Amino acid sequence: MIKKARRVFVAVVAVLLVCFTAAPVLSANAATQNSWNFKNSNFKKLGTIKASTTVDGLGLMATSSKTMNVKAESVTVDGTAYTYCLALSGTGTTSCRSVKVPVSGSDTIKVVLRSSGSSTRNLIVADSNGKKLGTIAANKTASLGTYSYSGSKGYIYLYSENSGINIYKVQVDSNGSSSSGSSSGSSSGSGSSSSGSRYIIRFICIR
Repeated sequence: MIKKARRVFVAVVAVLLVCFTAAPVLSANAATQNSWNFKNSNFKKLGTIKASTTVDGLGLMATSSKTMNVKAESVTVDGTAYTYCLALSGTGTTSCRSVKVPVSGSDTIKVVLRSSGSSTRNLIVADSNGKKLGTIAANKTASLGTYSYSGSKGYIYLYSENSGINIYKVQVDSNGSSSSGSSSGSSSGSGSSSSGSRYIIRFICIR
Protein backbone atom coordinates (compact mmCIF):
# COMPACT_ATOMS: atom_id res chain seq x y z
CA MET A 1 0.00 0.00 0.00
CA ILE A 2 2.82 2.38 0.86
CA LYS A 3 4.56 1.74 -2.47
CA LYS A 4 1.29 2.26 -4.34
CA ALA A 5 0.59 5.53 -2.52
CA ARG A 6 4.13 6.71 -3.25
CA ARG A 7 3.68 6.01 -6.95
CA VAL A 8 0.39 7.89 -7.03
CA PHE A 9 2.01 10.85 -5.26
CA VAL A 10 4.95 10.91 -7.70
CA ALA A 11 2.56 10.74 -10.67
CA VAL A 12 0.57 13.71 -9.36
CA VAL A 13 3.76 15.73 -8.83
CA ALA A 14 4.85 14.90 -12.40
CA VAL A 15 1.55 16.18 -13.81
CA LEU A 16 1.84 19.38 -11.80
CA LEU A 17 5.38 19.92 -13.06
CA VAL A 18 4.19 19.58 -16.66
CA CYS A 19 1.40 22.10 -16.10
CA PHE A 20 3.52 24.71 -14.35
CA THR A 21 6.47 24.45 -16.74
CA ALA A 22 4.47 24.31 -19.98
CA ALA A 23 2.00 27.10 -19.21
CA PRO A 24 4.49 30.03 -19.17
CA VAL A 25 6.05 28.88 -22.45
CA LEU A 26 2.65 28.66 -24.13
CA SER A 27 1.82 32.15 -22.92
CA ALA A 28 5.13 33.58 -24.14
CA ASN A 29 4.62 32.21 -27.65
CA ALA A 30 0.88 32.69 -27.94
CA ALA A 31 -0.32 34.05 -31.27
CA THR A 32 -1.94 37.49 -31.30
CA GLN A 33 -3.99 39.40 -33.83
CA ASN A 34 -4.54 43.12 -34.30
CA SER A 35 -6.82 44.58 -36.96
CA TRP A 36 -8.00 48.01 -38.08
CA ASN A 37 -11.10 48.37 -40.23
CA PHE A 38 -11.69 51.87 -41.60
CA LYS A 39 -15.45 51.54 -41.12
CA ASN A 40 -14.88 51.81 -37.36
CA SER A 41 -16.12 55.07 -35.87
CA ASN A 42 -12.66 56.23 -34.74
CA PHE A 43 -11.55 56.20 -38.40
CA LYS A 44 -14.79 57.28 -40.09
CA LYS A 45 -14.84 60.60 -38.28
CA LEU A 46 -11.36 61.59 -39.50
CA GLY A 47 -12.34 62.70 -43.00
CA THR A 48 -9.40 64.48 -44.62
CA ILE A 49 -6.17 63.82 -42.70
CA LYS A 50 -3.78 66.79 -42.87
CA ALA A 51 -1.34 65.85 -40.09
CA SER A 52 0.06 62.62 -38.70
CA THR A 53 -2.20 60.97 -36.15
CA THR A 54 -2.50 57.64 -34.35
CA VAL A 55 -5.79 55.79 -34.00
CA ASP A 56 -6.01 52.65 -31.89
CA GLY A 57 -2.27 52.10 -32.28
CA LEU A 58 -2.24 52.55 -36.06
CA GLY A 59 -0.26 55.52 -37.37
CA LEU A 60 -1.63 57.60 -40.25
CA MET A 61 1.14 59.76 -41.70
CA ALA A 62 0.10 62.95 -43.52
CA THR A 63 0.96 66.62 -44.00
CA SER A 64 -1.02 69.69 -45.02
CA SER A 65 0.20 69.31 -48.62
CA LYS A 66 0.18 65.47 -48.72
CA THR A 67 -3.21 64.58 -47.31
CA MET A 68 -5.14 61.32 -47.06
CA ASN A 69 -8.87 60.77 -46.73
CA VAL A 70 -11.18 58.31 -44.96
CA LYS A 71 -14.29 58.04 -47.10
CA ALA A 72 -17.33 55.87 -47.70
CA GLU A 73 -16.79 53.20 -50.34
CA SER A 74 -18.38 49.76 -50.45
CA VAL A 75 -16.65 46.61 -51.69
CA THR A 76 -16.96 42.91 -50.90
CA VAL A 77 -13.94 40.61 -50.57
CA ASP A 78 -14.27 36.88 -49.86
CA GLY A 79 -17.84 37.38 -48.68
CA THR A 80 -17.01 40.22 -46.27
CA ALA A 81 -18.44 43.69 -46.91
CA TYR A 82 -16.30 46.78 -46.35
CA THR A 83 -17.93 50.21 -46.34
CA TYR A 84 -15.11 52.70 -45.68
CA CYS A 85 -11.54 53.06 -46.91
CA LEU A 86 -8.41 55.09 -46.37
CA ALA A 87 -7.61 56.77 -49.69
CA LEU A 88 -3.85 57.28 -49.84
CA SER A 89 -4.44 59.84 -52.61
CA GLY A 90 -1.04 59.47 -54.26
CA THR A 91 2.57 58.39 -53.94
CA GLY A 92 3.80 58.18 -50.36
CA THR A 93 6.86 57.88 -48.12
CA THR A 94 7.39 56.90 -44.50
CA SER A 95 6.58 60.48 -43.51
CA CYS A 96 3.46 61.15 -45.57
CA ARG A 97 0.57 59.32 -47.22
CA SER A 98 1.47 56.13 -45.39
CA VAL A 99 0.22 53.77 -42.70
CA LYS A 100 2.51 53.04 -39.74
CA VAL A 101 1.83 49.49 -38.57
CA PRO A 102 3.14 47.96 -35.29
CA VAL A 103 4.89 44.59 -35.69
CA SER A 104 6.29 42.09 -33.19
CA GLY A 105 9.15 40.68 -35.25
CA SER A 106 7.48 37.69 -36.92
CA ASP A 107 4.16 38.61 -38.50
CA THR A 108 1.79 38.19 -41.41
CA ILE A 109 0.52 41.56 -42.62
CA LYS A 110 -2.90 41.32 -44.29
CA VAL A 111 -4.33 44.25 -46.26
CA VAL A 112 -7.67 44.55 -48.02
CA LEU A 113 -7.02 47.06 -50.79
CA ARG A 114 -7.52 48.12 -54.39
CA SER A 115 -5.98 50.50 -56.90
CA SER A 116 -8.00 53.71 -57.23
CA GLY A 117 -7.17 53.73 -60.94
CA SER A 118 -7.66 51.41 -63.90
CA SER A 119 -4.36 49.54 -63.49
CA THR A 120 -2.65 47.45 -60.80
CA ARG A 121 -0.44 49.44 -58.42
CA ASN A 122 2.06 48.45 -55.74
CA LEU A 123 1.72 49.07 -52.02
CA ILE A 124 5.25 49.39 -50.66
CA VAL A 125 6.21 47.70 -47.39
CA ALA A 126 9.13 49.58 -45.79
CA ASP A 127 10.96 49.57 -42.46
CA SER A 128 11.35 52.57 -40.15
CA ASN A 129 14.54 53.60 -41.98
CA GLY A 130 12.68 53.79 -45.27
CA LYS A 131 14.22 50.60 -46.67
CA LYS A 132 11.86 48.85 -49.08
CA LEU A 133 11.13 45.31 -47.84
CA GLY A 134 8.58 44.22 -50.41
CA THR A 135 5.29 45.05 -52.11
CA ILE A 136 1.62 44.08 -51.99
CA ALA A 137 -0.30 44.25 -55.26
CA ALA A 138 -3.33 46.56 -55.36
CA ASN A 139 -5.55 45.29 -58.18
CA LYS A 140 -8.32 47.16 -59.99
CA THR A 141 -10.87 45.27 -57.90
CA ALA A 142 -10.57 44.99 -54.12
CA SER A 143 -8.71 41.93 -52.84
CA LEU A 144 -6.74 40.61 -49.87
CA GLY A 145 -2.96 40.94 -50.09
CA THR A 146 -0.42 39.60 -47.59
CA TYR A 147 3.20 40.16 -46.64
CA SER A 148 5.28 37.91 -44.35
CA TYR A 149 7.49 40.02 -42.10
CA SER A 150 10.51 38.79 -40.16
CA GLY A 151 12.75 41.30 -38.42
CA SER A 152 12.98 43.67 -35.51
CA LYS A 153 10.04 44.54 -33.28
CA GLY A 154 8.76 48.02 -34.05
CA TYR A 155 6.92 49.42 -37.07
CA ILE A 156 6.62 48.93 -40.80
CA TYR A 157 5.15 51.45 -43.25
CA LEU A 158 2.65 50.92 -46.07
CA TYR A 159 2.43 53.46 -48.88
CA SER A 160 1.77 53.67 -52.60
CA GLU A 161 4.68 53.36 -54.99
CA ASN A 162 2.85 55.47 -57.54
CA SER A 163 -0.64 57.06 -57.48
CA GLY A 164 -3.63 56.31 -55.30
CA ILE A 165 -4.52 53.12 -53.44
CA ASN A 166 -7.55 52.58 -51.21
CA ILE A 167 -7.12 50.51 -48.04
CA TYR A 168 -10.16 49.04 -46.30
CA LYS A 169 -8.56 46.98 -43.55
CA VAL A 170 -5.12 46.23 -42.10
CA GLN A 171 -4.51 43.15 -39.96
CA VAL A 172 -1.37 41.84 -38.24
CA ASP A 173 -1.18 38.18 -37.25
CA SER A 174 1.80 37.70 -34.93
CA ASN A 175 3.31 34.58 -33.37
CA GLY A 176 4.66 36.69 -30.50
CA SER A 177 8.38 36.22 -31.10
CA SER A 178 10.75 39.08 -31.92
CA SER A 179 14.16 39.46 -33.48
CA SER A 180 16.91 42.04 -33.28
CA GLY A 181 18.24 41.11 -36.71
CA SER A 182 17.57 42.58 -40.14
CA SER A 183 14.14 42.59 -41.74
CA SER A 184 13.04 40.18 -44.43
CA GLY A 185 9.83 38.83 -45.82
CA SER A 186 7.71 37.90 -48.80
CA SER A 187 4.43 39.03 -50.27
CA SER A 188 1.55 37.32 -52.02
CA GLY A 189 -2.04 37.79 -53.06
CA SER A 190 -3.40 35.86 -50.12
CA GLY A 191 -2.14 33.74 -47.28
CA SER A 192 -2.39 32.66 -43.70
CA SER A 193 -0.16 32.50 -40.69
CA SER A 194 0.60 29.71 -38.29
CA SER A 195 2.38 29.41 -35.01
CA GLY A 196 3.65 26.61 -32.85
CA SER A 197 3.78 26.02 -29.12
CA ARG A 198 6.52 24.35 -27.20
CA TYR A 199 5.85 22.02 -24.31
CA ILE A 200 8.44 21.32 -21.63
CA ILE A 201 7.88 17.93 -20.07
CA ARG A 202 9.88 16.57 -17.19
CA PHE A 203 9.84 12.89 -16.35
CA ILE A 204 10.37 11.49 -12.88
CA CYS A 205 11.79 8.02 -12.75
CA ILE A 206 10.01 5.67 -10.37
CA ARG A 207 12.05 2.94 -8.85
